[in-house]
Amino acid sequence: MSIDEKLSELEIRRILVVDDRVENVLAAKQAFSKYSLVSIDYAASASEAVTMMENAFKEGKKYDLVISDMEMETKTSGLDVVKQAIVQLSYATIATGINYDRSKHEAHGATTTILPTGSSIKGKKEEPEVWDFVLDESIKYVRSVKGIDPVNSLKHDSHVRISIEGFTKYVGKLPDFIAEQILERYKR
Repeated sequence: MSIDEKLSELEIRRILVVDDRVENVLAAKQAFSKYSLVSIDYAASASEAVTMMENAFKEGKKYDLVISDMEMETKTSGLDVVKQAIVQLSYATIATGINYDRSKHEAHGATTTILPTGSSIKGKKEEPEVWDFVLDESIKYVRSVKGIDPVNSLKHDSHVRISIEGFTKYVGKLPDFIAEQILERYKR
């Protein structure tokens, strides 16, 4: 089954890719240019992505999937993107090259990891084929949680499980709580 067919089957029509490195965005655009059944937008920062998601949601055109870098304006900017995606009931993954097992000057390794799945590929996001992997893994993630609201979709391993009622009740606290859960897994 082609990526276009998978996206169609999962009803993913709009994707937002967030990365602050120009070479990564150019590689993503090159990789994703072949997918005709989906609209893909790009943001160069977490703050730009949050604004884009808010505007799209207000216009009734929310993103179905958000793929974000982790480290942009801050070391955990990607969590702000994920939090906003969850608030707007979009599925979200993080594609990062950060390797917390290395020293600070060697923090970015030669692999790209997808969260929350933990799958990884050798290669950096400046390579278009890495973005093919990122999209395919993000699709696998959405497929594994399809039918579960995005809040509950963070169910892998130690991720939070909370109902929509819980989401509604704790909407003020939940995004930070979820972000803490993701960050805790990410540090492992």
